[in-house]
Amino acid sequence: YVTAALTDDSKLLVAYLPQPGRIHVDVSKLKGATFRVRWFDPRTGTFTAYENVAATGVKQFTSPPQDD
Repeated sequence: YVTAALTDDSKLLVAYLPQPGRIHVDVSKLKGATFRVRWFDPRTGTFTAYENVAATGVKQFTSPPQDD
């Protein structure tokens, strides 16, 4: 399962994927025309840039291959 949270100002969405996989997100709920997607690696404490995405419709994202 996936856990997700949207901030009150709709500027940040965080999703937790405990295992590798795909997630579908309705990004039209986010404020602004575009947003940046990045993955956080809890083992190293670093972010990996993914892409800039238009904030329209439902988008699919594929996580890195390792757990967490």
